[in-house]
Amino acid sequence: MSRIVNKFSFGVLGLMVAAVAGCAQKAPVVNISNDPSASQRGIAVSGTGEVSGAPDTVALSIGVSVKRDTAPAAISDAADSASKLIEAVKAAGVAEKDVQTSNYALNQEFTYPQNAGPKPDGFRVSNSVVAKIRKVDDVGAVIDAATAAGGTDAVVQGLSFSLDDDTAALAEAREQAFADARSKAEQFAKLSGRKLGAVISISQTVAPSTPQFTNAAAVSDMATKSTPIQAGEVQTSVTVDVRWALEE
Repeated sequence: MSRIVNKFSFGVLGLMVAAVAGCAQKAPVVNISNDPSASQRGIAVSGTGEVSGAPDTVALSIGVSVKRDTAPAAISDAADSASKLIEAVKAAGVAEKDVQTSNYALNQEFTYPQNAGPKPDGFRVSNSVVAKIRKVDDVGAVIDAATAAGGTDAVVQGLSFSLDDDTAALAEAREQAFADARSKAEQFAKLSGRKLGAVISISQTVAPSTPQFTNAAAVSDMATKSTPIQAGEVQTSVTVDVRWALEE
């Protein structure tokens, strides 16, 4: 009797394996969670929306780099050059509240002669500010004024474009992201033989605008001319994670 039961058990097991193998060959397979917790029910998908637009604000990183034989001389001369440069930036239309020191450093420099140890080679002071320019068309004029005031000590490190007021861009990107997520969810619901129900949860991730930097060397080469600046466009990107209920 036990042999008959064992044979029967193996026969059922074989049918189950065959059934599972047959299901594995069908595509697509959609996993639907039966977890009773609200956070795991239904179907969760991500959607992305991107909106491009002209920037309205430019952050200009500019300053001075001064090398002298002694530290006091480097500090004093750098202070003079930086003061002239900052005053020129303000005179070109940048508000005082929009000029902020971003870096100040004093370093001793060395040369490295062949077959010898390091040799002291003076001191360098770097003093940089970030100027927030709220009129994109004024960027070239600000660079020209600053580099003229700073002279040979002036250093242009780069600039980046952004949207100071991105409210409208974010709203449009959210709409695109949600529509993208819903389209995917509807497809999965159809594939699983279910209907898309109510939204259970939504979370949002906003990607910072991708900054666009100039080539600082190229700007310096054009210091004797009117500096041309092309603003291009910046992107506002939003990703949403949405969970829907699934209905029969």
